Amino acid sequence: MTGAALPGCTFQLRYLGGTSGTGGTVIGTKVTGKNGTAMWTGLNPGAYVLSEIKAPTGYVMDTASTNVVIRQGGDTQTLYFTNTPSTILVIEKYIEGTTTPLKGVTFLVTGSSGAVVGSSNGEYILSTAAGISLTAAIQFSKEECRSTCLLTNSRF
Repeated sequence: MTGAALPGCTFQLRYLGGTSGTGGTVIGTKVTGKNGTAMWTGLNPGAYVLSEIKAPTGYVMDTASTNVVIRQGGDTQTLYFTNTPSTILVIEKYIEGTTTPLKGVTFLVTGSSGAVVGSSNGEYILSTAAGISLTAAIQFSKEECRSTCLLTNSRF
């Protein structure tokens, strides 16, 4: 994990009216800037849910939501979210000695540790007529970047 700031993360803040749980009144949506930070100020004391609702292109959200309580008297909370880089893997298989693609070939995709990758137990089938499989958001790297959200009931 690099801890580098990540711009372009979209967050939504919901006010739960002093209770914990899900739902609540949407306070607003913000996108992290160049410094990887989004900030809400002037919040009422009470319970909130902060949700990352969209990761920037090329990243997968690690933690979608977290609960936080803002207390009386100028309370400030700093929340950190991480996103893992993703990539698109293109698999092509051809009949030997030709440029004719094969359809229906199954590939097993594993990481450098040998563990299967993806949500299909590592199996990917060339299903297009062109014999190409596009597999999105496969996490090949453990490197993470983070975004920061600041919540406060102080008025700036």
